[in-house]
Amino acid sequence: MEDGRYITEADINAKLSELRGKVPSVVINDLREKLMAKRDQLTYDQLEKIIQRVLDTYGSQSAKYEQISKRVDELGNRLGELSAQLSRLVESLEEAKFNIHEKRAEVLEEKVENIKEKLESLDEELESPEEDKKIIEVLEEIPEKIEELQEKIEQAVEKTQREGF
Repeated sequence: MEDGRYITEADINAKLSELRGKVPSVVINDLREKLMAKRDQLTYDQLEKIIQRVLDTYGSQSAKYEQISKRVDELGNRLGELSAQLSRLVESLEEAKFNIHEKRAEVLEEKVENIKEKLESLDEELESPEEDKKIIEVLEEIPEKIEELQEKIEQAVEKTQREGF
């Protein structure tokens, strides 16, 4: 084809088909309308230059879009990995929290058993009238010991709350 001749509709369609997949179809359709309107005034050489400029403009943009798309995919994958790590961390924290509560419950259970044993020994001592003074002393100590135990429990609960459990 010679460079100086005017273009036909077939020339325009052939050249625009080179743009498919490289340039958005909206741009191709808009360019077709404008080229068709000016086909009487455009030479084949001018059409070649127009098509080349469009390819240069959108070709470099498509490479940028591909890079951005790859980066978004990478960030999405990284976000997924971080989310999985966070889930595992939360799960292990919950497990640790459960274990701590379980151990504290065991300690409290032992203390309750000790108190029961002391109460049983008090019952035995109450049966013997000779030791009334001892019993009274021990009975007087019980509220104090219960208060001490209650304070220790409250301190343990406060400590647990401060530590975030």
